[in-house]
Amino acid sequence: MENIKKAIDEEFFLVIECDGEIVGTGAIYEGEIKRMFVLPEFQGRGYGSLLLDVLERKVEYDGYTLGMLSSSLPAYTFYERNGYIPLVFEQIETQNGNVLCFHRMSKIV
Repeated sequence: MENIKKAIDEEFFLVIECDGEIVGTGAIYEGEIKRMFVLPEFQGRGYGSLLLDVLERKVEYDGYTLGMLSSSLPAYTFYERNGYIPLVFEQIETQNGNVLCFHRMSKIV
C-alpha cells in the first residue's frame, strides 16, 4: 500500500473502476509505462487496451517518441499484439529467493 501511495504522488496514475471496484491500474514515470494491471476476472474485456491507449497518448503528449515498459511473462503477448517489441529478457532474484522474469519492451508512439 505504501508503494501505491508513493506512486500516486510521483507518477501519472490511472485507475479503471467498474461498479465501485478498482479493476485496473496503469502509471507513467519519466516516460515509462508502469504498474499496468487488470484483475484476472476483468481481463479480455478491453480494460487493458483502454489503459494502454491512454498511457501511450500521455507518453507522446509528454514529448517522448518511444514507449518503454517491462512486461511480465503472462502479459507479453498482450503487449506484442499492441505493437511492442522485446529488447531484452531480464531476471531479478527477489529478497525471498524467487526469480522475477520479464521482458523490457518498446514501441514508437
